[in-house]
Amino acid sequence: MTKKGFTLSEVLITLGIIGVVAALTLPSLVANYQKTVYVNQLKKSVSVIENGFKMILADDGVDKLTDTGLWLVLPDFIGAGALNSNFMGYMKKYFKVIGNNTIDLKNYKHLNGSYPGDNQRSNFVLADGSYFMLGSVYKTPNSLSEENCRKVKELGGNFCESAISLLYIDVNGSKGPNQFGRDLFQFTVSNDGRLMPAGGKNDALFDSQVELSSNSNYWNSSSPQMNSRCDTNSYGYTCAARIIENGWKMDY
Repeated sequence: MTKKGFTLSEVLITLGIIGVVAALTLPSLVANYQKTVYVNQLKKSVSVIENGFKMILADDGVDKLTDTGLWLVLPDFIGAGALNSNFMGYMKKYFKVIGNNTIDLKNYKHLNGSYPGDNQRSNFVLADGSYFMLGSVYKTPNSLSEENCRKVKELGGNFCESAISLLYIDVNGSKGPNQFGRDLFQFTVSNDGRLMPAGGKNDALFDSQVELSSNSNYWNSSSPQMNSRCDTNSYGYTCAARIIENGWKMDY
C-alpha cells in the first residue's frame, strides 16, 4: 500500500491556521501572565511592608505605630514630597531601603489612561526594585470617635485609627506601565501596622461608617464615584482592594 503524505499546500494552510490562532490568543496570554506577575509582586510587597511595621512595634513593645520611636523622630508632618533624615534613617533599620527621592504622581497614568495633576510623594526605593511612597503622615493618628468606631465594628470593620492615610506601592519601581491599578496601588496604614487597601471593606467603613451597599468609598459599591471604582473606565485608586477581596486576582 502506498503511503500518502501531506501536500505542500496542505502544510501551508495548516501553518497559516496555526499562525492566525497564535496571533489571536498570544496577546491575551501575555496580558494574563503580566497580570499574574503584578499580583504576585503586590502580595510580596504588602507582606514585606507589613512585616517591617510589625518589627517596629515589637522592638518598641507597643501596640500603636504612633507610640514608637519612629513617630518620636517624626516632624509634625511628612509626605507630599517632604523628606526628613531622622525619619528616613529609622525606616532603613526595618526596611531594605537603598534610596530616597521624591516621586510626582503626574508621571503615572490612571487606569482609564488619563493623568493626575502635580502630586509629589516621598519615596522609598527598596532593594528588590519596588517603591513605597508616603502621601500623608501626621504625628497624631487619625482616630474615629468612640461612637463611630462602634458603628464600624457593628458593620464588620476592624480598624478605627490610621497612622498613614496614604501609602502607595509601586511593585516594580521605575519599570512600566506606571499605572494605577496595574503596578501602582494605594493603601491606608492602620495604627497597628496593617495595610488596608484603599476602597476595601475596612477602609470604606473607616471613611464613612455606612453599609457597603451604599458606601461611595467602597470599590464595589452600586453607585461609586470615579475615584472609588476599580474598572478600566476609572482612575484605579481602589484596585488593590478588588484584587485582594477577589482572592488575589486581577480580573479587569
